[in-house]
Amino acid sequence: MMELTKKRLQRREEQQRRQRREILAEALELFSRRGYHNVSMNDIAQEAAYAVGTIYKFFSSKEELYRAIISDVSEQFAAAAAAALAAEGNEYEKIIAYLQAGSRVFRSNSKAVRLYFAETHGVSFNFRTGLDRETVAMHEQMLASLAAVFAAGIEKGFFHPLDPEMLARALDSLALAFLFVWLDDTRKCSAAENLEMIEKIFFRGVMTPSGKKLLLSAEGR
Repeated sequence: MMELTKKRLQRREEQQRRQRREILAEALELFSRRGYHNVSMNDIAQEAAYAVGTIYKFFSSKEELYRAIISDVSEQFAAAAAAALAAEGNEYEKIIAYLQAGSRVFRSNSKAVRLYFAETHGVSFNFRTGLDRETVAMHEQMLASLAAVFAAGIEKGFFHPLDPEMLARALDSLALAFLFVWLDDTRKCSAAENLEMIEKIFFRGVMTPSGKKLLLSAEGR
């Protein structure tokens, strides 16, 4: 009897997860086409083929639904970044893996990223504008992990002895700038081209002669 009850609960939870995913997907589609302020909860319910009461069961407001879309992307990025920075390899390889992971997440969620930038004016001056506290905390943790990798690379002589936190924030800002370029025209530059340009602008300036040997070795593979 307990096993049957457990299975029923599992099916119900899976159904709820599926409904939540469908609601978020339809909301994102509508927000992308019409703009956040031109879409109502009733519109989302109709598009998702759910009763509006079902929508409110998951999200208390349209703003909460919007924040859930952005939070989901942020969680994907945080997980991918953490895995890249904790992977095997030297500090240069970890940072490159981090950049590649971030690029994959943002490019595969381009509609959500576009929505965020479209609805958050002045974001180029403050990327975290409009993010909730939990998402901001995830971003800070990611920057701290990135700074720790820079610190380890400095200790080994790969990078010049600069402030690791400032290096992390500088690289984060540079990657964000290239994301803006790509969002403006997806045909303008590929992910590989962006990464190559970031390497030329950033790493050739912060690496010591020993680090540059490491860079040349990586390029020769």
